[in-house]
Amino acid sequence: MQTATDFAVNYLNTHNTDSASLGKPLVMEEFGLARDGWASTGKYDPATPVTNRDKYYQSLFSKVESLMAAQGAIARGQLLGLGWRGSSASKWTGDPPHETAGWFSVYDADSSTLAVISATRRR
Repeated sequence: MQTATDFAVNYLNTHNTDSASLGKPLVMEEFGLARDGWASTGKYDPATPVTNRDKYYQSLFSKVESLMAAQGAIARGQLLGLGWRGSSASKWTGDPPHETAGWFSVYDADSSTLAVISATRRR
């Protein structure tokens, strides 16, 4: 998880600088992380914990906010998929059609992830 976080933060820093030099806004969109059971068959199960995803989202949202506060080029950040009341068995989730449903979706039962997202919106 740390490797993924470091990569994403470095990506944001680099592209923020590049976008600012071009006078263009930067939107960090469609980022996500699989559920904690990514290495097992539980990775698509909406009941699988999302501890690592919450930490990843918090790191990226914090970075986006700090770049925005510093008047950087970044304009917003947006997570990959909101499955809401869908389930991993449903084809109607936020995951792209080329990925197995449930892998990256944030469901209405993912209260800890929703708290991270909600706290970010209030800042």
